[in-house]
Amino acid sequence: MVEFDLVVTDASGKSRTSRLRLLTTLLDPAVAPAIEIAQTYAQRWQVEITFYRLKCTLRGNDVVLRGQTPALARQEIWALLIIYNALCDLAAHAAALADIDPDEISFIAVLRLTRTHLATDAPCCHCQTRPTSPSRR
Repeated sequence: MVEFDLVVTDASGKSRTSRLRLLTTLLDPAVAPAIEIAQTYAQRWQVEITFYRLKCTLRGNDVVLRGQTPALARQEIWALLIIYNALCDLAAHAAALADIDPDEISFIAVLRLTRTHLATDAPCCHCQTRPTSPSRR
């Protein structure tokens, strides 16, 4: 058994400590030190959060893939992954500008701001034409 404390800080800045215990079949601490097992557990949750963001936040609750064939379903999954990575990249750039940890930036906030920005009639940053202008039709 590996036992460690995990400090979690919520959005309001309030911290709480939880004691976690993980059972493992790895008996040799030289092969898998406790600190590595704890770090791997934390990384596992990063993957779970990513799956949640893809399935529930980005795609939407109870929304199924529209692709009616395996190829179309794969294409839609790739599109979701590309969008997810682009949003995470935006958050990382914003965090770097603000000199904060990217995990402090809400994924939902980045998604909503991006959707809002894309829905506006903003001119192209390269050619300064608007999406509704006659030259772009």
